[in-house]
Amino acid sequence: MSATFWQWLTRSLFQHPVSNPSSELNPSDFDSIAIVDEPIYPYQLGRVQFRCSWWPARCLQETVISPGQLVRVVGQHNITLLVEPTRFSVRDKTPQSQPE
Repeated sequence: MSATFWQWLTRSLFQHPVSNPSSELNPSDFDSIAIVDEPIYPYQLGRVQFRCSWWPARCLQETVISPGQLVRVVGQHNITLLVEPTRFSVRDKTPQSQPE
């Protein structure tokens, strides 16, 4: 992977830490990347690490997102982040294979 991707990922994960997960996100936080900490099952709560804090997270797609996978923050409902899966994982630093 390119150095540019990893620079972007580092900025996305560690810039402007959120000290209290009950705070509202800024519109600029949407489309940022978080790391799954606890599995996220379809329409159920899981947990992600985002901006140096842990947040409850929910995915509104029919997919299971495993710990270590990177997700994109697309919205917020109360203190729950709404996320979508990406093809990338922190564990192996390579794109996840996509089902055909």
